[in-house]
Amino acid sequence: QILRHSRENSTKVIFLITDGYSNGGDPRPVAASLRDFGVEIFTFGIWQGNIRELNDMASTPKEEHCYLLHSFEEFEALAR
Repeated sequence: QILRHSRENSTKVIFLITDGYSNGGDPRPVAASLRDFGVEIFTFGIWQGNIRELNDMASTPKEEHCYLLHSFEEFEALAR
């Protein structure tokens, strides 16, 4: 809903930060519809999570949009 009200010519980006497990339902169809809308999706998750789901939600090329870390501490270091 938020992105629907953004400027037409702006780049739309979502950063999904997760422990790697969705909390209900399959989020991949929503991610696919966002990508179809022109949204670029980056996923950041922890290795022990659902890696396939994170990879499926990320934009292409996957190696530039899907990042897997070993722990939240490692993610904190990346953010700094």
